[in-house]
Amino acid sequence: MTGIYRMVWAAAAILLCSPPSASAQAPPKAVSRPALAYVCSNVTGVIITAPRWQSESDGASGQEVRLVFGGDLAPSSVSWRKGESTYYETDGVGFSLGSGFAILIHAEDRIETYVYSAGTTELLFSSTRLGSKVLPNAMKAFRGTCTPGGEKGKD
Repeated sequence: MTGIYRMVWAAAAILLCSPPSASAQAPPKAVSRPALAYVCSNVTGVIITAPRWQSESDGASGQEVRLVFGGDLAPSSVSWRKGESTYYETDGVGFSLGSGFAILIHAEDRIETYVYSAGTTELLFSSTRLGSKVLPNAMKAFRGTCTPGGEKGKD
């Protein structure tokens, strides 16, 4: 067993003491481009909350989600509407994906991910919330169908 540890430590020492290779990739840089906006409807999904940990309908039907993707590593935003009123708006960071994009939201009590798939024009949403004295721990998962539209800053 000590022979394996020596090999691991020797490999780590070589990697740490070696100069960076010419093929090492630079960290990603923000890409500037016009914002892409999508409106997603037909939203359906479930919520799973403590202490039962059973999936239940979340009541997201009839709502619209507007995604504004500002580019890779660029400010992006999400808003939720029911009827004519917007009831939730938040800002996050955009990430380019192979066939679409993601918007990551970091809030005080939760992490939200919004993934737009260009191949299927679908929104895939997930959220994990830490519980508090008022609300329990929870996880949500939704999907919806998206179309290009909407303008940044306009409902």
